[in-house]
Amino acid sequence: MRNANETRPNHTPLSNKTVTRSFFARFFVRNHLQEPEATTECADVQQIIAEGHRIFPNFSARNPWIFSDSIRGRAWIFLDPDTSKRSS
Repeated sequence: MRNANETRPNHTPLSNKTVTRSFFARFFVRNHLQEPEATTECADVQQIIAEGHRIFPNFSARNPWIFSDSIRGRAWIFLDPDTSKRSS
């Protein structure tokens, strides 16, 4: 049995890989996926969320799904259409 501090053979720890320091975030609204509604550069996931609140009304209520690729520096954010403007 190996020591917990040893790395697996043929395994490169993530810390040795190049990781992008920012994300090119693209915001999409579901059912309108042809073009992003907004695009911005963010330093981390917390900034992606902050930008979502800045750009989109009711960001949290729109069920955001955030996918990120830190190696390539990309993030995709999918939102439900804004239903707050509809009358009941």
